[in-house]
Amino acid sequence: MAVTAGAGATATATSSSFTPTSTGYWCFAAVYSGDTNYFGSSDTTIDECVHVTAAASTTATTPMTTSIALGNTDSDSANVIGNLAGGDPTGSVSFYECGPTPPRPPVPRRPTRSGRL
Repeated sequence: MAVTAGAGATATATSSSFTPTSTGYWCFAAVYSGDTNYFGSSDTTIDECVHVTAAASTTATTPMTTSIALGNTDSDSANVIGNLAGGDPTGSVSFYECGPTPPRPPVPRRPTRSGRL
């Protein structure tokens, strides 16, 4: 990258955007090539490092059926979603069954008639 002259005998250059390909510590370094008035120089200090963490994932599950008779079977399917930079998620999915839970009560309705019993 070419340097752009600034004030007070300084110049600035900005790197291209960088997308890490894996998690861990990634460090930037800059090496100035020099010119007719200045020797080259560099900055490779470790404070130019960034910690790249794992990207978030989303897991969505879907039962194969929503209702089964006692004694029959069902299974669950999980879809794990990552992002383009992280690629396809790998690893494993653990499935758990929980219950029984009480059925949801019906939604109360307003009476359409009133009367005595």
